[in-house]
Amino acid sequence: MKNWESRPNEIASLLNPAFLSHLISEGLISAQDKGHSCDFLLPFISVPMVLHPVTRNALPKRITGTFKEWVITKSQQNDLPSNFAEYVADLVPFIKESLIFGMQHGLIIIDDAGGLIPTRSGIDRRKMESSEYITKIRICSKWLADSDTLEYAMQYFGVKP
Repeated sequence: MKNWESRPNEIASLLNPAFLSHLISEGLISAQDKGHSCDFLLPFISVPMVLHPVTRNALPKRITGTFKEWVITKSQQNDLPSNFAEYVADLVPFIKESLIFGMQHGLIIIDDAGGLIPTRSGIDRRKMESSEYITKIRICSKWLADSDTLEYAMQYFGVKP
C-alpha cells in the first residue's frame, strides 16, 4: 500500500480505511441480524458490489427476493459488469487495510472460529443513515450472510478466495 501522500485524491477519499471500516461494520451489523458471526470473506464481495457504480446502481432499494434471483434478472438485462473479479482483486489490499483499521479501532473483532463480529461502537449511525453506500451495504450483507449465497456470489462473479 502506498503511503497517504502518494495516493491520488480519489483513492484517498473513497478507499480510506476509516470510511471502508465503517462501511464493513455496517454490513456486518446487518448480516449479523441473522444471528451469527459473519464469514471473513463477506466484505471482499459486499464492499466491491457497493463501490462499483454499475453494480451499486443495479442493487434494489430493499430486498424483495433472493440474491440468486437478482443475479439472474440483472444478468439477463446485462446490468452486471463482466470484469467484476478484476475489480475485486484491485480492492483486496484496501479491504484488508480497512479490516485491520477496524480491528485496531475497536469496530470489528474476529471470533474464535475466524468470523467477523461488529462491536457496534464508535459509529454514529444517525449520520450515516442517508448514505447510499450504507443502504446498499446493508442489502448486500443481508443477502450474502448465508454461506451458500456468498459461495454462489463468488462463483458467479469469478472471485476466488
